[in-house]
Amino acid sequence: MSKKRRIRGPEIGLSGALCCAFRHNGNDSRNEPSTRTVIEAPQQSISLMSILGSLQEHREAITKEWIDVIYGTYPFDTVGFLRSQTNAFSNPVGAKTRKAAETIVSALLAPTLDSETVSPAVDELIRVRAVQKFAPDQAMAVIFFLKTIIRKHIKAALTSTAAYDELLGIEAKIDSIALQGFKIYSECRDRIQQLRVEEFKRAHSQLIRRAERILEKPVGEPDNENR
Repeated sequence: MSKKRRIRGPEIGLSGALCCAFRHNGNDSRNEPSTRTVIEAPQQSISLMSILGSLQEHREAITKEWIDVIYGTYPFDTVGFLRSQTNAFSNPVGAKTRKAAETIVSALLAPTLDSETVSPAVDELIRVRAVQKFAPDQAMAVIFFLKTIIRKHIKAALTSTAAYDELLGIEAKIDSIALQGFKIYSECRDRIQQLRVEEFKRAHSQLIRRAERILEKPVGEPDNENR
C-alpha cells in the first residue's frame, strides 16, 4: 500500500511561503513500496492569522470606504447621484464601480492574487475612468487609496515584524493591480485616440481626398525631403 510522508519546507519567510507553496509528487527509484512526497510551506503564525482574520472581518467596511473614495474623485454634482442611485440601468458607472471594487477587495484578501478573477474587475474599473477623460494620475490614484484604507483597519494587528511583512505582501498585491490598471488605461486611451482619428477622417473624407489629389500622396505621409 502506498505510504505518505510530509516534509517541512525551508524557512522562506511568511510572504514567500504564501506565494511560493508548492507540491511535488514522485516515486522512489529503490525497490521499496511507492512513496509520495509532499513539500509544504511552514505553517502560518498566529500574528499572520490575526491580520488576515482582521481584514476579513473588515472586508465590507474596507470595500465601502474604497467605493466612497472612488466616488469622491468625480465632480461634486455627480457624487450624490453615484452614491444614492443603486439601479444599474440608471447608474451604470456606479454599478460597475461597486461590483469591481467588491471583486478586487475579495481577491486582495485571499492568500494569493488570482489574476483570472481580478483582471476583469480592474479592467471594468479603469476602463470607465479612461473613457471619462481622467488624467493618468487621477485614474490610477484610486488603486493606491486602498493602501491607506487597509493600513487603518490593520493598524491594531501590526505588533510584530511578521505582521509588517504580511502588510508589505498585501501592498505588493496592490502594486501589481495598479500595474495592470495602468496597462489597461494606456490601451483604452490609445484606442479612443484611434477612434477620434477615424471619425475625423469620415467627417472630412471629401476634403482629405481632394488634398490627396493635390499632393499626389496620402495625407499624413511625410515629404521625401523631410525624411
